[in-house]
Amino acid sequence: MAANKPRARSAEALPFKAEHYREWRRRQIARMAVTYLAPLVILIIYFHYRYVGLQEDSQRAHLAAIAEHQANTLDLFLSERRVNLANLIDHPRFSIPPTSREMADYLSDLQRVSRAFVDLGFFDSSGVQVAYAGPHASLEMRDYRGEDWFSRLQTPDHKFVITDIYLGFRQQPHFTIAVTPAVGERLLVLRATLDPARMYEYIESQQSAGDVTTYIVNRNGAYQLVNEAGAVVG
Repeated sequence: MAANKPRARSAEALPFKAEHYREWRRRQIARMAVTYLAPLVILIIYFHYRYVGLQEDSQRAHLAAIAEHQANTLDLFLSERRVNLANLIDHPRFSIPPTSREMADYLSDLQRVSRAFVDLGFFDSSGVQVAYAGPHASLEMRDYRGEDWFSRLQTPDHKFVITDIYLGFRQQPHFTIAVTPAVGERLLVLRATLDPARMYEYIESQQSAGDVTTYIVNRNGAYQLVNEAGAVVG
């Protein structure tokens, strides 16, 4: 009992009650938490969002690089197909008008270059397809003068046309590449239709294509090609 008396006296000698010191200690702890922990938490949150933002920017840059690569690949594919047709109609041995046998041989040569070629047609100045080779024989002697792509070739500024994907007379998705001779006053047109699915296969086969899903959209924002889960649209 005697040993406890100094402690009791010491507690009684304090100028404030024990509750006051407990409250003071809580305030000190809270002040230290605000002073030292709050800035640390703020820094953690800041760097977290910075990291997430940088990661998103990196992903966007990666997608932009892939999209640019895919667009360049598509441009190269279409340019090569256009050159195939231009070289054919500008060749000195190209008959005007070509026979059905010659057209079949020309189409066979084109299909060896690219499986995307479906058929081949030769048009006179009136817009009639006077020679044809391909799976749609009923299109021979068909009048195309009302088609937009043929109308564009009638202007001096157009030596070739590459259309959007559309159905046309055959009611099947396809697109057209048509060219006129480099020289000559008379309008003559060599036109090939191509299979969009083959073009999409070519794009998908390129490096980095497997990282993303590729969609082809025209200048007006209309979908031209989508992946296998979707459909080919015009």
